[in-house]
Amino acid sequence: MYGKLPPPPLPLAYSSCEIVNQWKFQWRGKMLFAHGTNHSRGVLILFSDELQLEIKNVVEDKEGRYIFVEALIQDSPFLLVNLYAPTKSHEQCFFFDRVTSVLEDMRFDPNCQFIIGGDFNTHLDSNLNNLGGRIESKPSVKK
Repeated sequence: MYGKLPPPPLPLAYSSCEIVNQWKFQWRGKMLFAHGTNHSRGVLILFSDELQLEIKNVVEDKEGRYIFVEALIQDSPFLLVNLYAPTKSHEQCFFFDRVTSVLEDMRFDPNCQFIIGGDFNTHLDSNLNNLGGRIESKPSVKK
């Protein structure tokens, strides 16, 4: 009555071209996606609209497993990486080899800062991350 109503909460949805407009309604900054299927995968990097940002290069996986963004943020070079690794160990090894290959092929600024996040679907330290469970290290951890 006294102004605009707040936007509805984001529905729980998989990353897809169809849902992007709904997300853009609530997020005013830049969004970069690598969509998966309508029931799995999909990665996203959000940027504040107040951030001084210049996107130099974007490499996205057609299967929605990774996105790499080379950017100048506040005049400093960054490589932002969002990964969504498979759950099966043999698929993870192949995935991390592919990510390494893509990174090796990129010609990013050698002075850039790396920010890597996402869901690796594995743990690096089985003693810390497997409390109460079976302690084992997957071959993909070495990758």
